[in-house]
Amino acid sequence: DLQPSWTRGITELENASLKEVLDELTFVFGVSIEYDGSLDELIYTGAFPNQNAEAAFKLVFDPLNVQYSYDLSTKKLFILGLNQ
Repeated sequence: DLQPSWTRGITELENASLKEVLDELTFVFGVSIEYDGSLDELIYTGAFPNQNAEAAFKLVFDPLNVQYSYDLSTKKLFILGLNQ
């Protein structure tokens, strides 16, 4: 399949820093992100659907063990740190 993945409604990332991932989430979902930069060494490889922000956050942050909170009404995503 030679179609770029975004044409199928999926964003695929390989060896992306957390900052790159957050930039992509901002671009795809129009969310604003509160994040202090402390987890930039985390690397993500995976994919998420472009239609469902909550599913995308789960697919990105759960494997990285990142704690987050999302406010749907303000479209604000808070990166809280690593799960203990």
